[in-house]
Amino acid sequence: PTIAERVLGVVGDPQIAYLLLLAGFLGIMLELMSPGAIGPGIAGAVCLLLAFYGLSVLPVSGVGLALIVVGFALLAAEAFVTSYGALTLAGLGCLVLGSVMLIDTPIPEFRIGLELILPAAAVLALATGLLLSRAVRGRRSSAKVGLEALIGQVGEVLKPIEVGRGGGKVFVHGETWDAVASNALPAGASVRIVDVEGRRLRVAPSDVAPEGGRSAL
Repeated sequence: PTIAERVLGVVGDPQIAYLLLLAGFLGIMLELMSPGAIGPGIAGAVCLLLAFYGLSVLPVSGVGLALIVVGFALLAAEAFVTSYGALTLAGLGCLVLGSVMLIDTPIPEFRIGLELILPAAAVLALATGLLLSRAVRGRRSSAKVGLEALIGQVGEVLKPIEVGRGGGKVFVHGETWDAVASNALPAGASVRIVDVEGRRLRVAPSDVAPEGGRSAL
């Protein structure tokens, strides 16, 4: 046999082609959740090409393959839409159902058995959970970029803050900001940023001296 025939003999096995298909979709999903990784995307594309090559000689059900694609799409969407696990459950359901229907033949030896489908679904659920936890940590860290990062910082009042009136200013993190407070605060007072309201900071008195404070102007 030629090299191509040897490769086809391996990837043409329904179990191998199915595993390559799952590995390919998993690599693409990982690339979508972690843009720029490159490696998972390339590996996933290669696995998909080999899987399609093997499936081309098998009696594949279009509906089963479509359900598998939809299942992976729902798993990937979980990283971008807050569904509290609903998309993951729906995706796994589509994946299992599509896997059972994938090989359309009455010959049992050519069908994908549950002894392979269920462990594969469990591994995908675990991988999706790990990817989601990474995505959530990334979103939480990015939420602290910009003005939100000032919350909790200690600064110094440069211009007195009067209750119910604007015009107060504080110096924090090397910059001067407009500020308001629930209590009147004199110039030179130490304050902690408790909230961000547009481009204005809401502050409260603090017992901690600010680092790198400036004398009141």
